[in-house]
Amino acid sequence: MFVIEARNSRGWRWIPAICQDQQRVVDFLASVPPALQPMQRVIEVPVHGYPMFIVEDHGFEYGSAEFVRRRLSELRPCGDEDAVLLNVYVVREDFLPDYPGRDCMGHLSHWHITDDALRPPRIDRLHEELDGASQELPSD
Repeated sequence: MFVIEARNSRGWRWIPAICQDQQRVVDFLASVPPALQPMQRVIEVPVHGYPMFIVEDHGFEYGSAEFVRRRLSELRPCGDEDAVLLNVYVVREDFLPDYPGRDCMGHLSHWHITDDALRPPRIDRLHEELDGASQELPSD
């Protein structure tokens, strides 16, 4: 799987594109406005098909629903109900937004993991949602 990761001068990170085909993601990167291109890079991640899950913490990690479950089991509530401990995204098909190079990650299905999300009944519902997301295939 090929991903474009971006980071601006303020340290903000985002993923402008995800694609199974390397040439397609390289072509997408070429369509990014020139001013945004220097902050973007193509990487290959060890995921071989959809759905793919992304954990955003202090950077991005890629894997399966089981990987997400492991990461969730490592988390502990921080005592601040407003704090987002991490974000989890599910990618079901190539992600090539209409605005090359910009942050469109909000268009992906995702969860904001807070203290509340780590406690029953929310954690149980989250595991059910992960199960459902890991079984869904893109519609044609």
